[in-house]
Amino acid sequence: MPRKLALPKTQIPLLYSTSFCKLVAVRPLVSLKLSLTSIDLLAILRELKSFLISTRIENIYNLDDWGFLFRIHGPSGNLDLLLELGRRLNITTFKYPLPPSPSPHAMNIRRLLSNAIIKSIEQVDLDRIACLTVEKSGRVLNVYLELLGEGNVIITDEAGKILYALRQKTMRDRSVRTGVMYRPPPARGECIYSSPKIDEIRSEKVNIVRSLTKYYNLPPEFVEECLVRSFVDPNLPSSEISEPLLNTFLSTARSTIEEIKTSPLKPHIVIKDQKRISVQPVEFVSLPFERVPFDSFNAAVDEYFAPLVSAKEGERRRHPQEQEIAALEGVLTRQKASMKELEERK
Repeated sequence: MPRKLALPKTQIPLLYSTSFCKLVAVRPLVSLKLSLTSIDLLAILRELKSFLISTRIENIYNLDDWGFLFRIHGPSGNLDLLLELGRRLNITTFKYPLPPSPSPHAMNIRRLLSNAIIKSIEQVDLDRIACLTVEKSGRVLNVYLELLGEGNVIITDEAGKILYALRQKTMRDRSVRTGVMYRPPPARGECIYSSPKIDEIRSEKVNIVRSLTKYYNLPPEFVEECLVRSFVDPNLPSSEISEPLLNTFLSTARSTIEEIKTSPLKPHIVIKDQKRISVQPVEFVSLPFERVPFDSFNAAVDEYFAPLVSAKEGERRRHPQEQEIAALEGVLTRQKASMKELEERK
């Protein structure tokens, strides 16, 4: 069970005391964080490098349909690297039930990765994708752990040819199937280090947060934080963006990314009205609520998401009959469609 935390109060920095409070007063309601953002992944991979480089993948377990646990052996003993599909990647200290026998997916991944040595771990294009480069018997493999959408595990050879994919599918702009070359998803926006086209940003008939989120490949909460740090109202219409304002935002966003890359992190869980609402690697002044500090961002992420897994598993156990009914209804629907098709062929 998740541990109960003390809830120390955090003061708003004096630097933001007047202007900041005015901005926060008009910001949208804060939503519950349900998955790691690309900025969160940047922070957690920075920490994971110190744990995982040169360690050995001892075993892989499929945790029902919601994730994978990689048992890692290092100098200090075993570590459990948890991939919760579509949600998070972190070393966990929680003991999740392991299946009595390996699934076909677990067997396929074990065949490729058991006893492989982790050589590097990197983020792909500041997106929600981690790439582990491993070596096994002189063979180099790339393991792409995608948090996008429903999540995916993709293993390629050194040249990039896909050897295994948890979810195989062909999309309009990308094919993920064994035998084809791996390509990451197309960028959903411009790089934060590129020169902006202000007219495109202004043309969006939404507020500045939504406009900048769409234009750049950045999460909304990060865009809002950088605007607040720049003393810009997040509800400002995008049509009112000026070049000085945009340049200030870009400078703040780039410096905040560098802060997360190189400066000491200040990981914490954010508490509002006695409820956990977010987890952050650095202090977000746009979230002026109570904070529970942690020694590492990995530990904060592990603690924050554990109750969400428990709730999901509990919901599954409470409604097994509803799942069976839904499955039977699906079978009935397909049978009716097949019968209709046969009738039309007569």
